[in-house]
Amino acid sequence: MEKIFLILIIGLAFIGCGDKDDDPPTDDPKDQSTPISGLFGGNYSATVKGHFTDTQWNGVPNKVKNLLDAGYGATVVMAQNSTKTYFENNAVVIKIQSDPVGYTKYKVDPTEPSTIYFNFESLDSGLTAEDVAAVLNGLRLGVSGSK
Repeated sequence: MEKIFLILIIGLAFIGCGDKDDDPPTDDPKDQSTPISGLFGGNYSATVKGHFTDTQWNGVPNKVKNLLDAGYGATVVMAQNSTKTYFENNAVVIKIQSDPVGYTKYKVDPTEPSTIYFNFESLDSGLTAEDVAAVLNGLRLGVSGSK
């Protein structure tokens, strides 16, 4: 009886040890892409993209949506209508970068139509409604701009 009990204890020890595959996954940076909808109080949408960890990416699409809505609200009615039309007719992509080149807050470039660049660090502070209004105006008019 003692031998069976000893074998049972040893067997349970091996099963309970587990292996390194049971470690929690690491939060490595990866390509992220999240659609946002309901822009400008209507059925307008865009896609937010970036290369971040899941932890860093958490909340980014919502911040971008809020910034776009605030920028839209800071434009005149005529520009608002043009912005809606632009988003309705184009697949707009907002690229979030952690190490921007050539800008510190935002960038629009007519050689990349339908693309907006935002600095990750500016999402929480630094981008004003007026900044984003300038981005939206540059996007729909095909004019480059950065800050």
